[in-house]
Amino acid sequence: MAITIRAATLADVRGIARVHVDSWRSTYRGMLADEYIDSITYESREQLWARIIESNGGNRQGFLFVACDGEEIVGFVSGGRSRGNDAGFEGEVTGLYILEQYQKMGIGRRLMDTAVNWLLNAGMTSMVVWVLNKNENAVSFYEHLGGKPIGTQQRNIGDKLCTIVGYRWECLGNLGV
Repeated sequence: MAITIRAATLADVRGIARVHVDSWRSTYRGMLADEYIDSITYESREQLWARIIESNGGNRQGFLFVACDGEEIVGFVSGGRSRGNDAGFEGEVTGLYILEQYQKMGIGRRLMDTAVNWLLNAGMTSMVVWVLNKNENAVSFYEHLGGKPIGTQQRNIGDKLCTIVGYRWECLGNLGV
């Protein structure tokens, strides 16, 4: 299996949506309400990712990279400039999703490395990531990459109030990927 990483295009929205929906279903079942997880559709995610790709292309404020096994999209990472007032962190990874059968194969590390390189090339030297605190695999992954907790926030996901935890990297050159 030769996994390639490349910038996403509008032609990729169907594959990105499939990864997004399928990974939410396999990862968050039991953490979030089943009704909410089941309400997320491929069509709505295709529309979301098409808007993001079009926006990223126009203002260069963000990135979206896909991991492909041949022609099949099996994972992606998204982000760009920090969306919030996260203690002065310049960059943010807003999403990292990999199909369950492709997890624990080093694809997440490669996607993070690609994201960090984009941030560094855009002149950003620090980054933040927010993750559902119950997602133990993601928490462990970000801690293994050297992320330091910066605190928690409460966010509504569906109709459930959830705790998310932030991880910071103050010097992207030290990211353990």
